[in-house]
Amino acid sequence: MGAEPVDLRAIAPEVAGFLMASLPREEEGAWDHMFSTPYQFGCMALVELGFAEETDWGALRRADPVLPIEMPRWDDVCIAVLSLAKQQGRLRYLRPDGMVQIYRAGRFIITPAVPPPPPVPNISPAHGLGPAVADDETLSVLASLGLVQGGAWTAAAETVLWRRQPPEWEMKVETDRRFIQAVERAVASVPQDVRAEVARLATVTEGELQEEVTDLERRRDALAQKRPEMSWLKPDLMAAARRSVAFGRHHKLDWLFFCRWRLDDGWLTDAETRRALEIFHDPLAIDMRRAVVRQLHPDSLVA
Repeated sequence: MGAEPVDLRAIAPEVAGFLMASLPREEEGAWDHMFSTPYQFGCMALVELGFAEETDWGALRRADPVLPIEMPRWDDVCIAVLSLAKQQGRLRYLRPDGMVQIYRAGRFIITPAVPPPPPVPNISPAHGLGPAVADDETLSVLASLGLVQGGAWTAAAETVLWRRQPPEWEMKVETDRRFIQAVERAVASVPQDVRAEVARLATVTEGELQEEVTDLERRRDALAQKRPEMSWLKPDLMAAARRSVAFGRHHKLDWLFFCRWRLDDGWLTDAETRRALEIFHDPLAIDMRRAVVRQLHPDSLVA
């Protein structure tokens, strides 16, 4: 990517210290990600910063941390910090009126009978981002990362937070001129290997759909044997097969964008991909996947 807002190498010990203090500890010097997305990001960042070794269940602290020659991407490390801080309640995004997110159950809005007073934001709205409140240590590391300055979000934080899209802020990323231009660039510059993989995943044959129908029939019949009262169900298996296949292809296409695309840089080179963290569940990458596939394969089942 272009010049990063901060020297990640210089602040790596502070960032690693924050991650270590926020991750659930299995034992002294060991962290268990419990297959929770924010914890996985935190362990991943610790490993790539050179402060831990990867394990099957998380990360194990290195006795002699060594910063890598190629540091991980600043924006990916920011996402790891933001995700972990939010998970641990150390960072809360607030609605424009200062309140926390409204919870809904169907058509109903859930609010406490006696709502607590709204939290006082210590991160002010700026650059299209809403208010937030963070504890002192989180605020410090966000400032060091260049995301917060003078008690407000920085310009550099805006597109980083596009990758979080807090529901409290009701962000409309897909209508932003910069996103639309990024779609145009992504379509125009898609690497040949990525183009081929997108084409493969966007192509769904009748044979593949029929295989899915057969599998759904088998599962329906097995359910009817275990629960005869369900035998009356006669779903549209072809429609269900289309939804199932599309869901699976979307998942695989999402991973392609999680690993190979970033807003500021577009499609990553092999060297840039090695620096990238596998930030899955990235709503910005998913938005881009939808837009690019719709343009490249508008008639596809997965578009």
